[in-house]
Amino acid sequence: MKTEAIEQSIINNYKILAKKTAVKSNQGDIKTIWGLQYRQNNKQEGFVSEIGSIGRKKAKIEIRNNELKTIKKPLFSTWNKTLKNINTMLEDIIANFDNPNVVTKKYVNLLCFPRDCAERLAKIYRECAKK
Repeated sequence: MKTEAIEQSIINNYKILAKKTAVKSNQGDIKTIWGLQYRQNNKQEGFVSEIGSIGRKKAKIEIRNNELKTIKKPLFSTWNKTLKNINTMLEDIIANFDNPNVVTKKYVNLLCFPRDCAERLAKIYRECAKK
Protein backbone atom coordinates (compact mmCIF):
# COMPACT_ATOMS: atom_id res chain seq x y z
CA MET A 1 0.00 0.00 0.00
CA LYS A 2 1.09 3.53 -0.60
CA THR A 3 1.71 5.77 2.35
CA GLU A 4 -1.29 8.01 1.58
CA ALA A 5 -3.63 5.00 1.47
CA ILE A 6 -2.25 3.73 4.79
CA GLU A 7 -2.73 7.17 6.37
CA GLN A 8 -6.35 7.27 5.20
CA SER A 9 -6.91 3.75 6.52
CA ILE A 10 -5.51 4.78 9.93
CA ILE A 11 -7.86 7.77 10.06
CA ASN A 12 -10.86 5.60 9.08
CA ASN A 13 -9.98 2.93 11.66
CA TYR A 14 -9.58 5.63 14.33
CA LYS A 15 -13.06 6.97 13.47
CA ILE A 16 -14.51 3.45 13.82
CA LEU A 17 -12.91 3.07 17.26
CA ALA A 18 -14.10 6.52 18.31
CA LYS A 19 -17.69 5.56 17.46
CA LYS A 20 -17.43 2.21 19.27
CA THR A 21 -15.84 3.66 22.39
CA ALA A 22 -17.59 7.02 22.76
CA VAL A 23 -19.34 7.55 26.08
CA LYS A 24 -21.83 10.31 26.79
CA SER A 25 -21.68 11.80 30.26
CA ASN A 26 -25.00 12.84 31.73
CA GLN A 27 -23.49 14.62 34.70
CA GLY A 28 -23.47 18.19 33.39
CA ASP A 29 -19.97 19.63 33.58
CA ILE A 30 -18.22 16.25 33.64
CA LYS A 31 -16.62 15.13 30.37
CA THR A 32 -15.67 11.47 29.92
CA ILE A 33 -12.56 10.73 27.87
CA TRP A 34 -11.71 7.21 26.65
CA GLY A 35 -8.47 5.38 26.03
CA LEU A 36 -7.65 1.90 24.79
CA GLN A 37 -4.61 -0.23 25.60
CA TYR A 38 -3.56 -2.87 23.09
CA ARG A 39 -2.01 -6.00 24.54
CA GLN A 40 -0.15 -8.77 22.78
CA ASN A 41 1.46 -11.71 24.59
CA ASN A 42 0.41 -10.17 27.94
CA LYS A 43 2.49 -7.04 27.27
CA GLN A 44 1.21 -3.59 26.42
CA GLU A 45 2.07 -3.00 22.79
CA GLY A 46 0.15 0.18 22.04
CA PHE A 47 -2.54 2.68 22.90
CA VAL A 48 -5.27 4.80 21.31
CA SER A 49 -6.91 7.78 23.01
CA GLU A 50 -9.79 10.13 22.37
CA ILE A 51 -7.47 13.10 22.07
CA GLY A 52 -6.05 11.58 18.88
CA SER A 53 -2.85 10.02 20.20
CA ILE A 54 -1.94 6.62 18.82
CA GLY A 55 1.18 4.72 19.77
CA ARG A 56 2.74 1.36 19.18
CA LYS A 57 6.01 0.41 20.82
CA LYS A 58 8.33 3.38 20.08
CA ALA A 59 6.17 4.95 17.37
CA LYS A 60 3.68 7.71 18.10
CA ILE A 61 1.33 9.65 15.83
CA GLU A 62 -1.50 12.08 16.37
CA ILE A 63 -4.70 12.73 14.48
CA ARG A 64 -5.85 16.35 14.38
CA ASN A 65 -8.76 17.60 12.25
CA ASN A 66 -8.86 14.32 10.29
CA GLU A 67 -5.20 14.69 9.36
CA LEU A 68 -2.33 12.52 10.47
CA LYS A 69 0.47 14.33 12.28
CA THR A 70 3.60 12.21 12.44
CA ILE A 71 5.41 12.63 15.70
CA LYS A 72 7.93 9.86 16.34
CA LYS A 73 9.13 6.64 14.72
CA PRO A 74 11.73 4.03 15.64
CA LEU A 75 15.24 4.88 14.44
CA PHE A 76 15.74 1.96 12.06
CA SER A 77 12.24 1.91 10.59
CA THR A 78 10.70 3.70 7.63
CA TRP A 79 7.55 5.81 7.96
CA ASN A 80 5.74 3.40 5.64
CA LYS A 81 6.56 0.39 7.83
CA THR A 82 5.72 2.31 11.01
CA LEU A 83 2.33 3.39 9.62
CA LYS A 84 1.60 -0.18 8.46
CA ASN A 85 2.31 -1.47 11.99
CA ILE A 86 0.00 1.14 13.52
CA ASN A 87 -2.72 0.37 10.99
CA THR A 88 -2.41 -3.36 11.71
CA MET A 89 -2.73 -2.63 15.43
CA LEU A 90 -5.89 -0.56 14.87
CA GLU A 91 -7.42 -3.32 12.73
CA ASP A 92 -6.60 -5.86 15.45
CA ILE A 93 -8.17 -3.64 18.10
CA ILE A 94 -11.36 -3.37 16.01
CA ALA A 95 -11.44 -7.15 15.46
CA ASN A 96 -10.85 -7.93 19.16
CA PHE A 97 -12.68 -4.97 20.66
CA ASP A 98 -14.66 -7.06 23.16
CA ASN A 99 -11.74 -9.33 24.12
CA PRO A 100 -10.32 -8.03 27.44
CA ASN A 101 -7.08 -9.99 26.90
CA VAL A 102 -6.30 -7.87 23.83
CA VAL A 103 -8.07 -4.54 24.41
CA THR A 104 -8.34 -2.81 27.77
CA LYS A 105 -10.77 0.11 27.90
CA LYS A 106 -10.04 3.02 30.22
CA TYR A 107 -12.24 6.02 31.00
CA VAL A 108 -11.35 9.27 32.77
CA ASN A 109 -13.88 11.83 33.97
CA LEU A 110 -12.84 15.47 33.77
CA LEU A 111 -14.64 18.31 35.48
CA CYS A 112 -15.04 21.22 33.06
CA PHE A 113 -15.60 24.71 34.42
CA PRO A 114 -17.51 27.44 32.60
CA ARG A 115 -15.29 30.35 31.52
CA ASP A 116 -16.52 32.76 34.23
CA CYS A 117 -15.93 30.15 36.95
CA ALA A 118 -12.43 29.42 35.65
CA GLU A 119 -11.65 33.15 35.64
CA ARG A 120 -12.83 33.48 39.25
CA LEU A 121 -10.67 30.51 40.28
CA ALA A 122 -7.66 32.06 38.51
CA LYS A 123 -8.28 35.36 40.30
CA ILE A 124 -8.46 33.60 43.68
CA TYR A 125 -5.26 31.70 42.87
CA ARG A 126 -3.42 34.93 41.96
CA GLU A 127 -4.59 36.57 45.21
CA CYS A 128 -3.45 33.59 47.27
CA ALA A 129 -0.10 33.48 45.47
CA LYS A 130 0.62 37.10 46.49
CA LYS A 131 0.33 36.27 50.19
